[in-house]
Amino acid sequence: MENQSDIILKEEIPRLKFNYKGNLIPNNDEKLLLDILSRGEIRAYYILRFLFEVQSRIDSNEDLLIIFDDVADSFDYKNKYAIIEYIKDILESVNVNAIILTHNFDFYRTVSKRLAIRSTSFMASKCNNGVVKVNKGKYFEDVFKSIFINNYDKEKNFIGLIPFVRNLFEYLVDNESYNFLTSCLHIKANTQNITVEDVHNVLKKVVVSKADVDLPFKGEKLLDLLFTQTENIVEHCNEHSIDLEDKLILAIACRLKAELYMIKSLPDEIVESITKNQTQKLYQKCKEIGLNESILKLLNRVNLITPEHLHVNSFMFEPLVDMSMNNLVNLYNDLCQLNAKDELAA
Repeated sequence: MENQSDIILKEEIPRLKFNYKGNLIPNNDEKLLLDILSRGEIRAYYILRFLFEVQSRIDSNEDLLIIFDDVADSFDYKNKYAIIEYIKDILESVNVNAIILTHNFDFYRTVSKRLAIRSTSFMASKCNNGVVKVNKGKYFEDVFKSIFINNYDKEKNFIGLIPFVRNLFEYLVDNESYNFLTSCLHIKANTQNITVEDVHNVLKKVVVSKADVDLPFKGEKLLDLLFTQTENIVEHCNEHSIDLEDKLILAIACRLKAELYMIKSLPDEIVESITKNQTQKLYQKCKEIGLNESILKLLNRVNLITPEHLHVNSFMFEPLVDMSMNNLVNLYNDLCQLNAKDELAA
């Protein structure tokens, strides 16, 4: 620091002199310095300057409003939590306020918990007309326990557990249960005959606290229940909805609608030869047989909007949080129209 005395006596912001690999930067030339440093070193340099300036202003009792915009994305987990602790420390000063923006669901939940700011945490949504609405924040607790397991006897929440429990069976190497739940998320030979009670008998192996629950809808076919719930969501949809359980149901339904169409469009032997990555491979086969370009674009939207991690590896739920309800509703409606046209043509 070149101006140490002024920092102490006049509370100036530090002017830094740089030494890079044993050589002083001529005339403290910042441009030259930035040409030499790596991206990571440049980021560290700017963070250092920022920290100095903030602390200088705090020491001067200045009123500060600091906006942190997706700061978590630039750091590994260790430093991500260090940033949260830093924000917590500076907010202890009465003169400092902050607005923290993020697309990272884990960061959102962690910040809300560690800074005890649930009452002032919000989730933004945007409708088709581009209007942004700020909604009261939610999903601070364990999503699976508080939303899905605790509401096991509600249709949407029951269905929403399937992808998570399927993952658990994969890790437990219970192939029979894993394959059964795969038939709930992809169109297989047995999918249309699976009942809710069949699914319950598999889920309760893991969700043991719900083993004795008598589901009022246990006699229904799972696929019928899923599409009925989806239609209800679409009919009563709030375009600014941030409900994860609704988005999850829509994502699963979109994939199944797309698969139903693609399976009808392909010879049985091609469909039966597919054992993994079913949606993507069905799409590739439809592309190979020269399906209409506009239909392929629609089906590819399913691959783009509902990728594997959207409903299979749902631990973080980040893709669903970040996705507009409108995108899913529009996609589902387009897929329903496509299947309806196909039925009329047949």
